[in-house]
Amino acid sequence: MSELKTLAKRLVNECLNPKAASNLAEFYTPDAVFHGGMDGKHTGHDALRAVIDFYAQKIPNIEYRAEELIEEGDIVVMRWTCYLDPTSKENPQIPGITILRYTDNLVSEIWQEWDKSLLQRFGY
Repeated sequence: MSELKTLAKRLVNECLNPKAASNLAEFYTPDAVFHGGMDGKHTGHDALRAVIDFYAQKIPNIEYRAEELIEEGDIVVMRWTCYLDPTSKENPQIPGITILRYTDNLVSEIWQEWDKSLLQRFGY
């Protein structure tokens, strides 16, 4: 697996899944831009931390799984599944796509698309 794909998997496993927003500097540039949040564009570690914390509080058992990674130059495209409650029998799932742009092995820009209406349908 390439270095950027490995970094993308680490981002999921070491930052998003443990909801460890405190280690953002290990994965994102200080001015990283996130496109695709519930309320538009977010820039910088504080804004990214707020997005991670929002989902961690709203959906405490949330778990992300990187299903497929495709790399082209400084871009990694990740097809993922978000499991809203792995502890439940139903375990609602939401699929999504994230595009990560890397600068010096840190994510500098993120585009994310997923069906946010499913959160409401599943009661979140």
